[in-house]
Amino acid sequence: MAFTAVFAFLFCLVSFSPLVPRWIQWLSTPWGDQPAEVILILGGDEQNPGELGYSTFIRLNYAVRYWRQGKVRTFLVSGGAGSGLAEAMRDFLKAHGVPEHAIQLDPASRNTWENIRNSKPLLTALPGSRALLTSDFHMRRAMGVCRRQGLSLQPLCIPDLGKRSSRFTERWPVLFLLVEETVKLGWYRWQGWG
Repeated sequence: MAFTAVFAFLFCLVSFSPLVPRWIQWLSTPWGDQPAEVILILGGDEQNPGELGYSTFIRLNYAVRYWRQGKVRTFLVSGGAGSGLAEAMRDFLKAHGVPEHAIQLDPASRNTWENIRNSKPLLTALPGSRALLTSDFHMRRAMGVCRRQGLSLQPLCIPDLGKRSSRFTERWPVLFLLVEETVKLGWYRWQGWG
């Protein structure tokens, strides 16, 4: 009986309460949606090595939208050390009309800390305003790493989990991703990385 009550409470809390949207909002702070001349796109998940996962795909779709607005001059794609993720991201952008000369790669990074560290010298060499494009749930940790490494980028937040959580069937998978990201955020802070 107690198990059923606890299960019903948790089910209602996750499925119907504002817990998940507020958690996403907290992780997505600071929020920004104005493209810059130079945009760093952080690689996210992969289905298999070199195959774009959902979050990476969403980030790239928004990058293409910003390119088509005519405000972006250069993309720097980062991630997937040895897996081919950065190359797959470049190929996606090229297939959607971004010329190769407007794309730079950091294929050596394995995590957010390395994304920022390895991209910093490339970004600082490029003139113009600079932004960091990543998913809503990843923004707090990514911007913390930028601050820690002395890199000033404006946030360019993509509504990834925010959109997914609006579907009832996605609430539980989104919850697990939020727990995972919150643990990573805590780990980064404990390590002094962000």
